[in-house]
Amino acid sequence: MKKAIEIPELLHSIAKIIKPYGTDGSLVIRLYNCEHTDLPKEEPVYVRIDGLPVPFLIEDIRKKGETQAIIKLAPDCSNFIEQMEGNDLLIAYDNREYDGESISPELLVGFQLTEPDGKPAGTIISFLNIPGNPCIEVEDNGDTYIVPLAEELIREFKPEKQELVMELPSGLK
Repeated sequence: MKKAIEIPELLHSIAKIIKPYGTDGSLVIRLYNCEHTDLPKEEPVYVRIDGLPVPFLIEDIRKKGETQAIIKLAPDCSNFIEQMEGNDLLIAYDNREYDGESISPELLVGFQLTEPDGKPAGTIISFLNIPGNPCIEVEDNGDTYIVPLAEELIREFKPEKQELVMELPSGLK
């Protein structure tokens, strides 16, 4: 009897699923952080299908340029390709990286940025560790902009929803 995979409570995005690749069920993904091509194959990755995180194991992953990779998941995900396109590829938080209240800024990549009134402001695509002025790069409808990651601008942190609520300075976008 197979052991059931337990779905972790908190997941974070490592990539966006762009499109199918070839005919074997492989996918092209855009990595939020290029270090994620070294994912252990024995740890599951997750894709939300019909709102629920579905676990897959990595059968193969290889870089394709600077920010993309081709990934083959097991079990075969060919039947779910249409539902997977545009979704994020997720992994569980490492307990050392999340203490229940705060998170290392690098792991904000893939989070949704929203304004206090609930208005979406985009997706965090990178963390810029500028000495004395850490920032996040945000993509919104194909445009990118930089937001200072200043404590006084952060209104709420919702890791369970992968959301960061910030008061954005006027004229930023």
